[in-house]
Amino acid sequence: EKHIFDQTGQADPFASDAAPGARLLVVCRHAREKEADRLLRIFARYVYPRVEGATLTLVGDGPEHEALKELAKELGIDHRAYFVGEQGLQQMPAWYRHSDLFVYTSLSETYGQVISEALWCGLPVVAMDDGMGVAGQVTDGEDGFLVDPRGAEADRQFGGHIELLLTKAGLRRQMSERATR
Repeated sequence: EKHIFDQTGQADPFASDAAPGARLLVVCRHAREKEADRLLRIFARYVYPRVEGATLTLVGDGPEHEALKELAKELGIDHRAYFVGEQGLQQMPAWYRHSDLFVYTSLSETYGQVISEALWCGLPVVAMDDGMGVAGQVTDGEDGFLVDPRGAEADRQFGGHIELLLTKAGLRRQMSERATR
């Protein structure tokens, strides 16, 4: 919906303590196959301790929603992980445009509409290379990074890409410009 995702100037929907510059966003159904639990673990181990003020906002709902909230609490990141529930399509451009980086660990996408929405809104992406829909949209090293999910250091590498893009604003801006193209 080009007319929806071309919207700009919407109010910042993020929590007031989620400071710009370190906002991670994921939009997905909270179901096991989306591997949001893996994303929470990556955030807890490789991002939260290394990037001051980093936050992870999860837009969506589903059968794993409460379990994911509990996992965030167990990992000690519940004060930096925001579960905002399902959001209407009209609100989504604001989430993308006020975020700093889109992160995605799902390996079950045939296309991955949220990836194209994020890129359309100029949001660089760090995602697992699914060899399918996600990998067909992200140009590794240009508008984001793709990580081999089966690599021995996949989670560390994923976290490292996030850290790099959150701490190197110039690189993030370059990738943002490429994403919008």
